[in-house]
Amino acid sequence: MAAPIFISTAGAVASPEELVRAATAGGVSPCAVPQARYLDFAEKIVRTAFSWQDQKTGSIIDPYVLRETPTATARYTGALGALMLQGRCLDLVESCTKAMESVLKELETAAVNYCEFLVKESLFAFMALKDKGNVQNCQRWERVYSVFDSEKSYGRTRTTTPDVEQRQNFVTFALAGEAMKKYLRLADNKLFFNTYLEEQLARFDKLGMYRDPEAPMVYDITARMNLEIAQYFTVGNDPLIDSLRSKLRSGALCSLLYQSPTGEMPFGGRSNQQNFVEASFALVCELEARRWKTEGDLFMAGVFRRAAARAVNCVAPYLECSPIHFNKNFFPPETQHGRQLHYGFYGAYTLLIASQLALASFFADETIPFAETTPAESGSFLWRTTDQFHKVFAAAGGSHLEIELFNEGQYDAVGWGRWHVMGAPAELALSTPVPAVQKFVSVVPSSGSLNFGPGRADEGFVSDLVPAEPSSIQFHDAEVKEGEIVFTVDWPFKRGVISEKIRLTRDSAEIEAVDRSGAAVSYHVPMILTDGRTWSVIRETDDGFELFYKGYSFSISGNGAEKIRESRISASRNGLYVPILFNSKNNTVRITLNIS
Repeated sequence: MAAPIFISTAGAVASPEELVRAATAGGVSPCAVPQARYLDFAEKIVRTAFSWQDQKTGSIIDPYVLRETPTATARYTGALGALMLQGRCLDLVESCTKAMESVLKELETAAVNYCEFLVKESLFAFMALKDKGNVQNCQRWERVYSVFDSEKSYGRTRTTTPDVEQRQNFVTFALAGEAMKKYLRLADNKLFFNTYLEEQLARFDKLGMYRDPEAPMVYDITARMNLEIAQYFTVGNDPLIDSLRSKLRSGALCSLLYQSPTGEMPFGGRSNQQNFVEASFALVCELEARRWKTEGDLFMAGVFRRAAARAVNCVAPYLECSPIHFNKNFFPPETQHGRQLHYGFYGAYTLLIASQLALASFFADETIPFAETTPAESGSFLWRTTDQFHKVFAAAGGSHLEIELFNEGQYDAVGWGRWHVMGAPAELALSTPVPAVQKFVSVVPSSGSLNFGPGRADEGFVSDLVPAEPSSIQFHDAEVKEGEIVFTVDWPFKRGVISEKIRLTRDSAEIEAVDRSGAAVSYHVPMILTDGRTWSVIRETDDGFELFYKGYSFSISGNGAEKIRESRISASRNGLYVPILFNSKNNTVRITLNIS
């Protein structure tokens, strides 16, 4: 198993915190995203969802599948309750009450197998309504919360789900809800809370990242978000809570390192590229900022607040539309392009954005000044996660790569699946790889995997690799300078290694791929066609191609290699891409990429 790597301009460092500090420049600044922006976006979504409410049952009906989908009504109560607690949407008390009746009916009867998702959300509505709503209703709701049998009624407990691996992130939702119930004196649940918190602590890796089955990046953030809320509402200290806070601290620092300079969260596994992920990250950051302030470190608190602001800015263009786009693309929302197959429906996951943003505002401490930069904006570093998450992140002063080392679950593809340059559209040079097997709703069918990477005519490309384990992919000869990083990756093909040397700077990447077996080598580069709204213009040049998109140029030079624009169209969650292929006549191919 490969050990995590942390390399910066300061040389090898030992921990996420040391790398964050080495990669973050400057002091603090008074400007960034005010709480009002969180609330404005959340209110816009909630008021839209009000029109989806069934006035008889109080349930929220998804506007595209035309039925109530799991968690949608609960997330409406959570978002609306958090808004009301902050003085917004006070004209929707009756709507909130109807939705609460629907949610509490499900909770009281345990009629669904996802009660974990109902408690935390509905408790924010309960807090908002207890002084505004019908007294008898509130008293009845109190009884429902108080007599609820957590062990028997939650969908993922030792009683209902004996296999510990299947209890996963559901339990973190339960722990957040149970912590709030205890805080509000609605339940005496210490035994349940401690039993399942101890179990969940074992799901963190050595860097404090949360391991859901197959280690999707989204659920590292989601689970830590729930546990951040749980520890916030837990009064006092004990060894379990102290251990949790230590793991949350480390995991949050890792998330600063994997945030891209666009503000975006990483790809990896199911549910990625949905806009609730940045909202969840902002919520984590606001709670972490409070913690660092309490510890007396205003600089680190400011880094977290700035990271939260950048995440919100990242998804703002999608939330400013009417209707909003809940995935990171601009295909018509009714196509649901990018939605995870079988779940992730528009209504529920749009309302999750609202809930997370309203809660981010609820927990935000606006007395904390913002830092001048985050690691992705100013840092130059290389770091490799534990093998459980099988990712490598490289940054060069505002240029950022994410490399996938293992095709677990086939949600992604091995290789260089993201290149983000600060200021440029995230999807310009790929934001998430095209998988061989499409696990998401798409406007076009799958046509094979695609990312940046070398390959052979008879073996396919890096994106087709299924390595035995992440540690079989070796990184070496890494050198980090200010605004520049150089490293080599050895890709283990069946007929021998292809080495890929990458030199990354602020707006360029130079690549040299060498087939160690002596065979001719090829290289794939994705070029965007459309994000669903804006189309690119691609023209052929003497030694490659140049693409124009949203005011930016993305140029590719094959440095003498044969160049081919393939006829197939590949779909990622962000848009449609065309593969560009460079074929060398010998065992070496050199590619130069520039964004301007």
